[in-house]
Amino acid sequence: MLGNLSSIENIKRLDSSSYDWVGHIPFAYYLTYWMKPKVIVELGCYKGNSLNAFSQSVLEHNLDTKIYGIDMWQGDLHMGEFPEDIFIEVEGFFCRNYPSIVTLKKMSFNDAVNDFEDESIDLLHIDGLHTYEAVREDFETWLPKMSDHGVVLFHDTLVEKENFGVNKFWSEVSTQYPSYNFSFCHGLGVLLVGKQIPTKVEEVIEFAQLNSHFFESVFLSLCESSLSKNAFDFIIKLKLNSDEDESITPELIDAIRDGALSIENHDLNKAYLLMKYANALRPTGPFIKQKLLEYETKLTLK
Repeated sequence: MLGNLSSIENIKRLDSSSYDWVGHIPFAYYLTYWMKPKVIVELGCYKGNSLNAFSQSVLEHNLDTKIYGIDMWQGDLHMGEFPEDIFIEVEGFFCRNYPSIVTLKKMSFNDAVNDFEDESIDLLHIDGLHTYEAVREDFETWLPKMSDHGVVLFHDTLVEKENFGVNKFWSEVSTQYPSYNFSFCHGLGVLLVGKQIPTKVEEVIEFAQLNSHFFESVFLSLCESSLSKNAFDFIIKLKLNSDEDESITPELIDAIRDGALSIENHDLNKAYLLMKYANALRPTGPFIKQKLLEYETKLTLK
């Protein structure tokens, strides 16, 4: 479902230095797959990491989706001034890789909003000027354009410094809709504004709210290409109190176990979390019990 490792590397290679958004690439990729949106709009593209994640998911899953990246590519109060070659590089990249999927609009957000019909956008990513006033205006201006399936993403929800107001606006708006806020890579707020959110998206956000540590550790591991996609299938298929759920197959438990084994030498904490879940689903498995005890002993001795 995630695609092969070269796909992740291709996304990172666009601008691997911007780790603050690279860390959210797996979620953006999966969210696009789960939603199967007709229209994605990004406000503030910079070097295109997030836009590329959406686009690659659309391409690899053969989705009928149009993506619009909107930015003046001039810089702002927080980013400073952009050299013209950034836009040239980004434009060239998307023309070469996603010519029938992505349209770049070099214009202001307020001007671009008139190009979209009301209730036409399924996924909106707000990542422009980060003052409180600007983020609030972006959200309120574009909210009428959101469809019944609408999801809005806000980047930098954890940043607290002068003139940054995303965190303040997020604290207000996240109480009005179902939401989840990632606690790494400067924060990524996920706001479910539509009245008919795709079922899979609702289930994942509900799971994240109740199991945030495990949820985020897996996504961060995916970013680092340290877990197979099969290990992550646990998050999609697992339901609360689902020990008897038919979706929890022997193959899935094996994938969770093998995911732990694949990272035990370089991230014992995450390996322990995965093996603990495998043990909960297969409490009589002798090998899983043995590895769990081994991990607990090593962590105790640290």
